[in-house]
Amino acid sequence: MLFGPAVNCGEFLDFFAALLGVTPSKIAIFSRFVTTMSTLLKPLRALLCFAIFASSSVTLYAADAPSLTIGSQAPALGIEHWLSAAQGERGEVKEFESEKIYVVEFWATWCIPCVASMPHLADLQTKYADQQVQIISVSQEPLETVTTFLDRQVLGDDAKRTYAQLTAEYSLTTDPDSSVFTAYMQGAGQKVIPTAFVVGKTGQIEWIGHPKDLDQPLAAVVADNWDRDKFRQSWEAEQQRKALEEKLKRLVRDGELPQALLLVDDQYDAAAAARAAMKESLKLLNLATIAQSGDKEATIAIMEELLAQCQDDPQRVVPLSNQLRSVHRSVPIPAAILAGVVELLEQQMESETGEAKKSATVSLALLYMTTGDKDKAIETLRPLQAAEPTKDDQP
Repeated sequence: MLFGPAVNCGEFLDFFAALLGVTPSKIAIFSRFVTTMSTLLKPLRALLCFAIFASSSVTLYAADAPSLTIGSQAPALGIEHWLSAAQGERGEVKEFESEKIYVVEFWATWCIPCVASMPHLADLQTKYADQQVQIISVSQEPLETVTTFLDRQVLGDDAKRTYAQLTAEYSLTTDPDSSVFTAYMQGAGQKVIPTAFVVGKTGQIEWIGHPKDLDQPLAAVVADNWDRDKFRQSWEAEQQRKALEEKLKRLVRDGELPQALLLVDDQYDAAAAARAAMKESLKLLNLATIAQSGDKEATIAIMEELLAQCQDDPQRVVPLSNQLRSVHRSVPIPAAILAGVVELLEQQMESETGEAKKSATVSLALLYMTTGDKDKAIETLRPLQAAEPTKDDQP
């Protein structure tokens, strides 16, 4: 997430569900919303207020230059508390054993994408149970926080399992002194969760990424046909891109938007469409920066300029809407600008289909909620909720 802040995902979703008055069995709909929106909005990296959905992850801190990379020897695990170790079938791990494969995944109880990844991790552990694979999930929260979470019932689960039962297939842990988090996440310059590390049969890091993308690389590592060098090249190129994005972000926050835009053309190694999207992201970040400075007149002028650009390119209205939400507390959205954005979002809802339609619908609902019109937020979302298939409707 280029411009995403840390977000208390649990409070956000609980509030949203309460607004709609849904029962626990229906809250699963919102989990599907999270999954859908995360895939749909991944390219829109400027959504400061929509970080809960962007790229299925939550930002924790500003990353330093990485010292841990693909091919590095994996640091030893000094985990303090092992809570569910595959019902006793797999023991605690401190040193990695030769010829075994490990997945070390970082999570938190409050992180919706992390919790949403739990069934997938359990399925993978079951699939590879007899192939020397052990999945280890590491939180850095206090022991009591995690044990309380594990006692809770899984939302929307017809079997009424607890999270302890859901995660019993793999090794769930917490490490409050954060030593493992520091060695892996900060060592590799990773700043969002969930993030998983695959440690191969030689104890080297083979892959780093989101758990939802784990299937293919894990299967290749197990089958001994993983191309570590090829992945390292692509992964390090991605880290360089992220480092440039951080530099661009700092320039904008220092009031140097023109210099940042020139730097995109000079150094941002991407297709023309991607460079244009990056420039748009920087302009949206500039809006937030000016709003935070307290310059109301300049902020409104930028709002008007960005809205005018949306008239020519309606695809820009969703990220603009979400950024307007993020600055609303600093500089309330003027009525005329709000009306213009609402009109464009409604047009998107009418003209688009599939994921683009869902994006516009959720953005409009959140915009209404931010500006205090909760009734309209609920009304806007209900058709989308009704369109979600029930269990009986699914094949």
